[in-house]
Amino acid sequence: LDEGNWVLVSHISPKGKNTDLIVSRSIPDTMTFVVKKNVPMLLLAIMMAIAISFAIREKQHQREKMKYYSEFDVMTGVYNRHSGFDKLKTAIYYTSETGGKKCTICYVDINGLKDVNDTLGHASGDELILTVINVVRANIRGSDFIIRLGGDEFIIAFINANAQNAEMVWGRIAEEFSAINKKDGRKYLVSVSHGIEECVLG
Repeated sequence: LDEGNWVLVSHISPKGKNTDLIVSRSIPDTMTFVVKKNVPMLLLAIMMAIAISFAIREKQHQREKMKYYSEFDVMTGVYNRHSGFDKLKTAIYYTSETGGKKCTICYVDINGLKDVNDTLGHASGDELILTVINVVRANIRGSDFIIRLGGDEFIIAFINANAQNAEMVWGRIAEEFSAINKKDGRKYLVSVSHGIEECVLG
């Protein structure tokens, strides 16, 4: 007995008790058997997995919504003051480091918004704000962006552009405002004051 290698083998007869669970079945048959024997537990596991996935998705949705509200103005969809200034500083720094042109900001003040709110209601005031923002958004490039400072005040950030470029864009914007005033027949005029200034880089 002290010579050679010995192996201990456990043998279960195919004809013994509970042989449905043993290797006498093929792998597909064994899997089918296990599923049938554990249907309630499998259904419970599936339901729990679905519930957990919904909870995770809802939490992610809430996180994305909170992030959006922390960065953007809810009504107009443009950057709010805090996140907008951060983005502007980053854009100016990047443009300076890459040797681009000057960045230019355009200060925008919607004229008569308070009077529109007081005489025609806040729905008309909101319509005026959204009209201005939609026209501006349609005329600027994808690299440019808008910041709402609050109320009727906004900043348009023209990235990698000088004051002359910005004035040309504003000219197109002003023409659209004039066209709206002529054809829409609103009870108020779309009137906007602006000022343009180049940012100092470096």
